Amino acid sequence: MITVELTDREIRIARAVGRLRTIDSRAAHLNDQKYGSVADQTKADVNGCLGEMAAAKALNRYWRGMGTDYKHDTDIGHEEVRMTGYPQGRLIIRPTDAEKPCIDKPWILVVQDSLSCYRLPGWIIGRDGLQPQYLAAPSGRPEAYFVPQSALRSFPILINQRCYA
Repeated sequence: MITVELTDREIRIARAVGRLRTIDSRAAHLNDQKYGSVADQTKADVNGCLGEMAAAKALNRYWRGMGTDYKHDTDIGHEEVRMTGYPQGRLIIRPTDAEKPCIDKPWILVVQDSLSCYRLPGWIIGRDGLQPQYLAAPSGRPEAYFVPQSALRSFPILINQRCYA
């Protein structure tokens, strides 16, 4: 497991990018009603950016941080990032993710322990997470694949993209 601490500046950058993502996706009518209110979407976008920033820092990757073309854009390097605020949280893969090119690349789980402290318990090739035993619909939300931390691979991730194609 990898741990990382974000600086105040990194947190501010991630928050700013998260707010810009909400503005851009709302203007493009992407993810309409996915999170409910604009405030809920902004919170989800900011949390996603914090997770991506933490993963990029932990893995020594450059984080571009922008983009609304989520279908064709990876979060960092060749990897997708999913963030949770629950200590035993699971990596979520939605059924619509199965159609994305990144489904055959590594997906990293980031756990937020505090605003500045994050853990990366592991990773999985996205397609490997599409297992029937991981399907769940917690809290009345739409069904998705929730990969437990115990099913994730340990780091390091091989950087060579051809390994995942």
